[in-house]
Amino acid sequence: MKKNNLFNFYKAIDEALDFRGNPNLMSADKQADFEAGRIDTMGMLPQDPTALDYYHLLVSDNYEKCLNRLVHYTGTPANQLGAYPFMRAVLNAIQTIQQIESQHRRFFENLALQCVLELDEYQVVKELLEDQKIIFDVRLDYGDLGNAITDAQKAQEQEESNEEKVENDNTLTPNEKANMKIAMDFMGDDEIKMRKAFANALTQGDALDKMYLFNIVSERLNEINPQLINQYGIASSIVQFLYYMMPKGIEGGAAGNAMGSEEVSDTGDGIYKIKARGVIFPFLVHEIIKGINDYLNYTPETRYEKRTLEDETKDINYGQALVSRILRLIPTDKMKYRFSIQQRLLEMEVDELKEILKGGPQAQQKINEIISEIEGEHGENQEEDEPYQDSE
Repeated sequence: MKKNNLFNFYKAIDEALDFRGNPNLMSADKQADFEAGRIDTMGMLPQDPTALDYYHLLVSDNYEKCLNRLVHYTGTPANQLGAYPFMRAVLNAIQTIQQIESQHRRFFENLALQCVLELDEYQVVKELLEDQKIIFDVRLDYGDLGNAITDAQKAQEQEESNEEKVENDNTLTPNEKANMKIAMDFMGDDEIKMRKAFANALTQGDALDKMYLFNIVSERLNEINPQLINQYGIASSIVQFLYYMMPKGIEGGAAGNAMGSEEVSDTGDGIYKIKARGVIFPFLVHEIIKGINDYLNYTPETRYEKRTLEDETKDINYGQALVSRILRLIPTDKMKYRFSIQQRLLEMEVDELKEILKGGPQAQQKINEIISEIEGEHGENQEEDEPYQDSE
């Protein structure tokens, strides 16, 4: 390759992600994955102008948001973050927090669930809890990733096909098995994998954003100890930023000492249990949100599609920006329908979903139509307001 062509090649690689004047602190191998678009959802992203361009925009938005939070909570200018002692700072913050929280464990566990359920978008979850259709098992503790797998472990497994798993699943009725097989035949394994990855990106993005819910209960936290808010911010922003900084392949090694975990299970009597563990309050909130999303985003077709620890890391690094593009299309006073809207997005034709993700008047019109349909199904009176328009 000629020198000039080599220069242009590396210039194109550098410009694929927009760092917007911020320092590039990404690990080289993860940046290479971002540049190449090595994700399972690429086929669901809009051509804007290409799916890869759209993905690069999501990653760039996510990176900037994470870095801005890091600057805010650590008090370190962006151009000095390269010398910041990330690991020492996060370990010190977590140790300080655990010493404070250990004296009030039940208070923090209850508050974590309460501050989630008080959000309008989680009204449906609050109703399910009141109707005893779901239960929560929430504790301040290290996570249990015993069921998690890595890319290498998944490659080594001799797994059955999805249809074989359906046939061998004794929890399904014959009619449910038939319906699931029809859906799987219609979609195909590649599309099932893609839809599962998309749902997980929404889950990870929402959970990371909600990690900062401690700010909405700051008065109650300050009554316990005024150090907590800033220590929470330091711990959360560093852990989130490390998903960009740390090289690939560390996920499996970290599984034995996980900062949190979640699990959704059927208790056997039609009641689902959402189990969440987190070593400190923000991480516990994060895992509660993941558990709720996993429960609400569940579709029968994706029941058997596994996501590895490495997959989840990829989903984290663009999920927040993806969720933001959906949420800004939903009017504030209609946020209680957020998961009903999201379920329709997960089930709709891929081309139709792409048009919504592009944003703009057509996307807004479609979301408004979906909201009207949901209100009609709930038998609610629809106000004669002007149709909502995204201001961004």
